[in-house]
Formats: sequence, structure tokens, C-alpha cells
Amino acid sequence: MSPLLFFKRMIARELPRYTLNVLVWLMFYTSPIALGLLTRMFFDSVSNQSEAGVNLWGVVVGFITIAAFRSASIVMGSWTDADYRFRITSRLRLNLMRVLISSPGEAVSGSPSETVNYFRDDVNQIDDTLTGLLDAICIFIFGMLSFFIMMRINPFITLWVMVPLMLVLLLVHLLSGRLQSLMSDSRDSTSALSGFLGDIMQIVQAIKISSAEKDIVSQYGLRLNSNRQVMLKHHLFNQAMRHASSNIVQIGTGFILLAASIGGADGRMTVGDLSLFVIYLSYAAEFIQFFGKITGDFKQAKVSIDRLQRLIGRPKMHGVVGRASLLNSPVMKRPEPLELLEVRGLTYKYPVGNKGIWDIGFTVAKGEIVVIAGKIGSGKSTLLKCILGLIPIQEGEVRWNSQVMIQSEAMVSPAVAYVAQSPAILSGTLEENIRFGLDDITEAEVQEAVQYAALNPDVSLLNHGLQSQVGSGGIMVSGGQKKRIAIARAILRCTDLLVLDDFSSGLDNATEEQIRQHLYADGKKGCIIATHNTNLLRNAHRVVVLSDGKVEAIGTPEDLMVRNETFRTLVQQPVSSIDNDC
Repeated sequence: MSPLLFFKRMIARELPRYTLNVLVWLMFYTSPIALGLLTRMFFDSVSNQSEAGVNLWGVVVGFITIAAFRSASIVMGSWTDADYRFRITSRLRLNLMRVLISSPGEAVSGSPSETVNYFRDDVNQIDDTLTGLLDAICIFIFGMLSFFIMMRINPFITLWVMVPLMLVLLLVHLLSGRLQSLMSDSRDSTSALSGFLGDIMQIVQAIKISSAEKDIVSQYGLRLNSNRQVMLKHHLFNQAMRHASSNIVQIGTGFILLAASIGGADGRMTVGDLSLFVIYLSYAAEFIQFFGKITGDFKQAKVSIDRLQRLIGRPKMHGVVGRASLLNSPVMKRPEPLELLEVRGLTYKYPVGNKGIWDIGFTVAKGEIVVIAGKIGSGKSTLLKCILGLIPIQEGEVRWNSQVMIQSEAMVSPAVAYVAQSPAILSGTLEENIRFGLDDITEAEVQEAVQYAALNPDVSLLNHGLQSQVGSGGIMVSGGQKKRIAIARAILRCTDLLVLDDFSSGLDNATEEQIRQHLYADGKKGCIIATHNTNLLRNAHRVVVLSDGKVEAIGTPEDLMVRNETFRTLVQQPVSSIDNDC
């Protein structure tokens, strides 16, 4: 999506507020027209060059009125501008979040710190440019009005003064490409630096254990120095362009005096005319400065829009500028209660390498626990992500009660819950992480989910119980507690299908046994578990054994113990470590 089309649609979404904002600031920016005319009258009067008598006190009252008018415009404009800008940035961020979390795909590319830069810096840049366009419109209208008045007074001097203005405009236009390149480099450099810093903060303990503090600090210093050089080039180039624009007042004033001495000898150029030209030129120079700024901002906005398109995909940019927001997005309709889930011929091959899954098929009935087993790298996690829609299905389908599931529905359906190998924990309280946005759930339901996940002994030991803070990324809780928080979160959502990826990792035998008993006692849910856990393998209703991304065998534990060597190996030599297979 081009920047012009992007801004056109953004303005159209809030056209009444944008129009009001333009009108308020137009009053402020065009008030110097009256100021120049009053100043002309004043100087012509005191120099006895006025053709008609002028009431000096009336001129003074006029100056006061203009000052009061400009002050009132600033106050009102500040309100309309703030209201419009916060609405625009809120809509952009909400819609950007909506597109990200509702799109099929496992995760956002890049580190969390880099993603924060998209939401903060790139959205702010787009907002600044949109506001700059408003200023440019108002200043352009002032420029046209002042040019018309000056042409009426003295066309020769007016055209003569336009020479330095046009030269600066040409210079800004010629250098805009270089400015865009420097802006793009500085934004990417800052984003990469933020991502590196965010990654460091997440592995502080590993750095200390490896005694790599000196090396990491040295590497961070090198990146800081590289970022400084890129930012310095951008800053110096940008400031040089702005100062060239701002110095046009002095150059233009010199041209006025020179032109007046050449073309004003016939007496048609009065002192008042000269003062009007100087006043208008000072504001016209502001237009030139704004032109340089808006040119730079527009180039920067193009970089930001391109970055957002890389983040979410070019076709989805229409959703970002749309009127819908996260707060009024339609809620996915809950499907009929699960009776039978059918997985038919699922195939997905990773773009790089030869990893993936091929022609996977099995069923899960209501109340049934199906375990996905296999060696590390056999494709268990990939299969779960395909079923959930976290990665695209290249071939095959998933049926819910014989109805084919659209892939995006498979991921966001309120009837499906997923517990990943490494669950996502947000900064906040324990209860907030269990509720995960479900504010209408009762306290009793939360307690029931806590008990289901065998989390109640841990909660009872905490000073603030469920209101205890877990820290950023769950830094204040253990790996096993994170997993049980995720299980409680999944149970709380009253799902028909529970998908667990190696849920028993990080749990002691007693805790794992308690959760396992709850799973087997719950006959209302279908359950798919990818695991190496011996107890789950032995007690599952059915087991799907994978090997190199393909189904090697399907059957009951008793049946597979007889006829499948891989299953016997897994049962006799359980793997307790976390499964990080593809």
C-alpha cells in the first residue's frame, strides 16, 4: 500500500475530526494575513504614505485582537489535535494487534523488543506525518493568500523574492532520496539494537553462568557504536536540510531590499509594503521549513509503512487502516460440542530442509485421550501446530463433527485450548495469567481450574495467593509452575478439545499424576497430547506413533507394545527432557 493511499484512508476514517482540526489550525496559520495588512497600514500611517487617514488606536486594537485570536486558536487546536492524534494512534495499534493475533501463524518474526518498536516508533512516525500534512495544508493556503496579496502590491519584487524559495524547494526535493535511505538505515539499526538488548535481558542468568559478561558487554558496545554512526549521519543530514530552509528568511529579506532598490524607485513601494513583504516572507520561510520537514517525515513514514507491511504482510494493511478495532471485532461463534475430530492427510513441509509431516490421519472422540508419540524430531509439535492452524496446512483437512474447519478458525476457536512446550506468561498477577482476559469468570471457576492444574499447593504458599506478581515473562515462577498456569488457563476456557505439547516436562511425579488423573476423569473433552511420558503412553486410549514425519503405527498401548518397536522403546526408555522437536 502506497503512503498516499494509506494516509487517504486514515483521513477518511476520521474525516469530520480531521476537517475540524484543519479548520481550527487554518485560522491560526492564516491570521498573519491580517497581521501583515495591519502592519502595512500602521507604517504607512506613521510615515505619512497612507492615502486615507488611519486610526492608530484601531490598529492597536487590531493587533490585540489578532493576538487573542491566535491564542484561542492554539488552545482549541491543541484539544482537537490531541483528540484526533490519540484516536488515530489508538486505532492503528489496536488494529495492528487485531491483525497480528487473528492471523494464522505461530509467532511474529523478530524479537519482542523489535515488535515493540513497530507499535511505538513506526506508529508514532505515521501519526507525526499525518499531523504534518495538516500543517502543510494550512501553510500552503496561507502561502497562496500571501502570494496573491504581494502580487497585487508589486509583482516584480514578489517574483524576485520567490527565487531563493524555489531554490530551497528544489534542493529539498533533490536530497529527499538520500534522506529516506538514511532514515531507513537509522530505524532498522535502532530496531536491531533494541532486539539485541531485549534478548540479553532474557538470558542474563545464562550469561552469568557462562562467564560471558565481558564478551556480551563488548558486543553491545560495538552495536552501540555502529548505531551511533548511522544515527549521526541521519541527524546531521536532516539538520543541514532544516537549517538551509530556516535561513531562507535572511536571504529573502536581502532579496527584498535589493529588489526594492532596483524596482521600487518609482515610489510604489512604501514602508508599509516593505514591512508586509518581510512579515509574509518570515511565514513563507516557515512553509519552506515545513516543506523540508514534511518531505523528511513523508519519506520516514514510507519506511514505517513498509516495515509494518513486512511485519503483517502487504494484503493485511487494509485491515490496519480499517474502521474495525479489537474492541468491536466480532466474536468467533462457538462450534457445536465436539463429538469427533478427524485429521485427514495433513501435510506440511518446512521451507528450509526436509523436515515436516506427510499424510497424517487419525481421530479423537469426545472424552478420548490420544497421545502423539515418536522420537525427537519426528514431527509431533509440527502436527499439533497444523491442527491448531499455527502453521499452514499444505494438504489435508481437519473436520469438527464432519464439518471442515477453516484454518484460521482452527486456531482461534473458543472450543479449543492449547498448552505449548514453553507457555506464554505475561507480566501481571497469577490470576490475570490464568484468566487471560476472561473477566466474566467467577472466583469459584478460577479456583476449580487451579485445583485441576495442581496449582493450589503453590498458591497457598504465596503471600498474596492468586494476586501474587509473576514478573515479566514469568520470571518469578518456575518452569513447572508456568506449565500448570497454562493448563489452568486452558481448563478455565471450558474447551471441548485440549491440545497439550509435552505438558509433563518440569513437573514432579506426584503433580504429574494428579493432573493426569484429572484428564482421565474428565469425560467431556477430547485431548491430544504430544509426549514421551511413560505413564501417559501406557494409559492413553490410543497412541499415534510418528517416525520422520509419517505415521508409523496407530493403536492402543497394549496393541502397540506387541507390534511396534518404536513404541516399546519409548515406553522402556522414557525421555524426561523437554521435547524440542520440529
